[in-house]
Order: sequence, then structure tokens, then C-alpha cells
Amino acid sequence: MLFSLSFLVLSISTLATALPNLGERSLHRSSVTLEDRTLGPLNTNAKRLAAGLPPLPAARAWTPTGTDGAKRSTPSSATYTGAIKVVRAEDNGDFGYISKTLDASGRYIVDIKDNAASVSFLAYQSGSSATISITDLTATSDERKFTTNIGAAIPHGIELATDSSNAAVLGGTMLTLGGAIAQGTTFTTILGSDVQSAIWSFDPASNKLTASWVNSNSETLAVTLFWNPTAPAVVLTVDANKYAQENPTAFPITLALTS
Repeated sequence: MLFSLSFLVLSISTLATALPNLGERSLHRSSVTLEDRTLGPLNTNAKRLAAGLPPLPAARAWTPTGTDGAKRSTPSSATYTGAIKVVRAEDNGDFGYISKTLDASGRYIVDIKDNAASVSFLAYQSGSSATISITDLTATSDERKFTTNIGAAIPHGIELATDSSNAAVLGGTMLTLGGAIAQGTTFTTILGSDVQSAIWSFDPASNKLTASWVNSNSETLAVTLFWNPTAPAVVLTVDANKYAQENPTAFPITLALTS
């Protein structure tokens, strides 16, 4: 009797060892069947909901930042140096150069190339650059320490406007911000004036320099450059016809950077 009971226990133990773990395999196969055979990969919200699972987390779209866009769209810049050539607008004839020597009133005049001011400015290598300040590299005296920019000056309280012969003149000025209205300062070679230095635009394709002016209401105005030999001075005015009528010896000019 004892032998029969021992044999029975041994047989059951041997059978349990030999048989596979049916519960584990059944669970594993059930998992495979649920994902791979019935629903496929659970990679959509519909399949996950059908399987009793929560939806997928929302995907976050990537949006380029302002800095990323600027890096792709902003052209590279370079430092330009040279002299500023003065050309008669009516016939494109060379007239002279912006001089390194100011007149007795602190105004820039036109002179021969040997006396031209050496200038420098930072601008884009392609496309037009606006609100540039031009540095006069020859303005090295102690008197010009804070007025090394070739800017424009206008008497206090005077505005440039259409139907007016009012004009600003080129002189040595302090550095001002682009888009800023004229600043009253002692840092100018033309005393008693409000000044702007960031008046210039540069086109590297043609090497042309053009100018603009910001009135006290922050309006940016296109201007025409004149050489007035009577003053003498290089001037900026909004109403070219009006200025020419009241200053018959003056004539319109254009400026270009040259080596």
C-alpha cells in the first residue's frame, strides 16, 4: 500500500515536470493574438481604444523659431571701406569726392580724390542695407573724437517737408540709432543742430549710397542730395524742385563707394 502511494506521487510529479506551462504559454499566445493577429500593431488611437488602452500621446509639431528663420533668410554682412565719389545726377559725370577736410562751419565739402575721406561701414553683401552709419576713418583729431560719423545736421526746430526748401547738411556727428529722430547734441561739428547718423542705405550691386531722414513725428522721408557750392555744403532735401528754385547754383548729386 505504501509502495503504491509513493509510486502515484512520483508519477504525478514526473508528469507535471514533463508538461509545458500551459498557463504561461496561453497568456503569451493571447497577447500575440491580440496585437499581431487581430488588431495589428497598436499604432492608432482606434486600435488602442478597441483593445481597452488609452490613446497615444499627442504629437508636438516643430515650428521654427524667429531665430531659426533669421539664420536662413538674413544675408551675410561685410565691412566696406573706400572713398565716397560724388556724381552729377543729370549726366552721371564725376564731380569729386567727399573731402576729409571740413569747411569753417564744420560741413563736408567736395574735393579731389587725393583729399578724399576714407570711410568704413557695415552692410549686407547682397541686397540693400538701410539705416547705416558711415565712419570717417580720417577724423582722428581730438576735436573729432565723438563726431566721426558722416551724418546730417539741421537747425533746432526745422523740419524737412514737401513744398519746402528746408535742408539738412552733411557734417561730423555722433552715432545715432537707425530710425531715430534727430538728436540735439554738442557732439557734432555743426553746432546748434539736431543730428542723425544712420541715414544711409547701400546697394552692393551698384555701390550706390542713398539717404533718408526721420522727422520728429518718426516719419521716414526719401531725400535728394544736392551740392550747393554757395554754402558750400552737401545737403539733403525732400522737395528737390523747391530747393533748386531757391538755390539756383545747386545741382542734384548721387554718391557711390569707390576704392
